[in-house]
Amino acid sequence: MRTITLDPTFEGRVTDSVVAPRPATLRGATVALLDNSKKGGRDLLDRIEEGLLADHGVADTRRFRKPNLSAPAPSSMMDDVIRCDAVITAVGD
Repeated sequence: MRTITLDPTFEGRVTDSVVAPRPATLRGATVALLDNSKKGGRDLLDRIEEGLLADHGVADTRRFRKPNLSAPAPSSMMDDVIRCDAVITAVGD
């Protein structure tokens, strides 16, 4: 699937982006849980993690929390996130 994103505030060159392929199943997968550090995000991911482990056969979860909710996650953190089989991110509040 190909997605083109247009930002009306950006005057530079528009680039295409590609959505990452989805795994056929989460059974045996390692899932990254990325918290944007807003209130409530951690609680939401706690519930999601319970369901992933109990109902979907996920082998492991790895938790990540952005140090600053208004900035992108540090590249060193994202290097670890992308090593997982799937990623779920939570926006709290």
